[in-house]
Amino acid sequence: MLTTKNSVFKKFICHLTIVVMLFTAFSFMTVTQADEALAYNKVCKIKASKLVVRKGAGNSYKSIGTLKKGTYKLILSSKKDKKGVTWYRVYKGSKKGYINSKYVNIMSLSSTKLTGKKATVNVSSGSLIVRKGPGTIYGKLGTVKKGKVYTVKTKTKDVYGNYWYSFTYNGKTAYASSKYMKLNSTSSASTTTTSTTTQPTTKPATTTTTTTPAAGATTPTTVPSTEIKFTVTKVSMYGKVNVSSGNLNIRKGPSTAFESVGLLAKNTAFTITGKTTVNDVVWYQLDFAGITGYACGTYVVTSTSKPTGVTIYDGSKTMAARKAACDWAVKIANDNTFHYGETKWAHHNGCYFCGTNTSTGSAKLKDGATKAQAEKTYCCNPFVTAAYCHGAGAKEVNCKDSSMRFGLANDSNKIFTLSDSWVKVTKTSTSDLLAGDILMTPSHCMLYIGDGKIAHAGHHDNGVKNDYWNDSISVEKLPASQWSRTSKIYRYIGVGKY
Repeated sequence: MLTTKNSVFKKFICHLTIVVMLFTAFSFMTVTQADEALAYNKVCKIKASKLVVRKGAGNSYKSIGTLKKGTYKLILSSKKDKKGVTWYRVYKGSKKGYINSKYVNIMSLSSTKLTGKKATVNVSSGSLIVRKGPGTIYGKLGTVKKGKVYTVKTKTKDVYGNYWYSFTYNGKTAYASSKYMKLNSTSSASTTTTSTTTQPTTKPATTTTTTTPAAGATTPTTVPSTEIKFTVTKVSMYGKVNVSSGNLNIRKGPSTAFESVGLLAKNTAFTITGKTTVNDVVWYQLDFAGITGYACGTYVVTSTSKPTGVTIYDGSKTMAARKAACDWAVKIANDNTFHYGETKWAHHNGCYFCGTNTSTGSAKLKDGATKAQAEKTYCCNPFVTAAYCHGAGAKEVNCKDSSMRFGLANDSNKIFTLSDSWVKVTKTSTSDLLAGDILMTPSHCMLYIGDGKIAHAGHHDNGVKNDYWNDSISVEKLPASQWSRTSKIYRYIGVGKY
């Protein structure tokens, strides 16, 4: 009986030993073959003239493309091949592949530790994107609102020479461009050179070096500009937006670091005028209603023949509509039969041409004015609405519907929320304005007509003209006082309407 028990025990020990050996071997295989997470946000720079990106960690795997010398890449993970050579996993366009570590340099980032420092989010409007590391090469972590104050911990110089502040955001370390964070306290600081410590992004990077994106375009979220170098090759072909749903951002430059100038809807076709590649991502150039725009090639299907059966975006028609609105406004401003005929103007929220600007008789008429004359006048926002309704023939505005007229900066403008034909423009300088832009202050609405001038119904009592009959509507240089008060700018882009 004892012998039997010993025999069973020996068999158990033997089987247990085999299991342990197999588990150890399997564990070893797992460690050597699985991706090993690196110490957070390592960035490397390609030093070979042309480095092959392969499907797996080793020269035996097929190539999925090449990377040029000087390209920066975020390292997602590392893996050793059978010979013990380390390979880094990176993005090649929208795909993931491996590059040989022998042909790259790991970048060290200079970081200054800050003590007792607070910084305020300082964007002109909207909110600021915060990222997982110091640079636009890192993924988006979230957004912070204008005026929000954070205690900043470090100031780090990214691979392109731009500075980023780090702070705690929703329990995580976040980074924001120092260009849009204003320090508002003083204290000591010590400098160390380190590799920063945030998690790598899981999205492809689309930035490189040298050439600053132009300002003055658009999105509710302000994106810090990054120096980017690119060369555009002229081409003549067509593109069609190929997104699963929603719209595609058209940007001011070939990178997500550039602000959006508007949107193109799914399946909308457009004429491609140029092509460029930035950090392995193809971007297509197009004329976006007076602005040179760029669409990410990942979401564009190209063809040499003109697409049929789809909406084709025509920027020249949008520009013509803007011009028509401006021409109409100037014509009315110069029409001496349009008067300011009442001392009270608040009920003038209609349109003379639509017959909705009738006098109620409750307002006091100016000396010698008749009700008919009083009806032939405009307040600021109905006047701009009429310019686009009657001048441009835009279907997105309606003089007869108060909810579809332009409002003021403090109003909720349904035109902009219900239509894809308008885009909000970031306020920078008057040189970035385009004819047809709508400028809004908390109490006024103006139509920019180009050459530094506006057309508006802004003089209810004492206008720029001596004859009070003609002082309601005028064309004049944009006053500095009105520009300083302008808090919202909208631009007509006519997406999908032609």
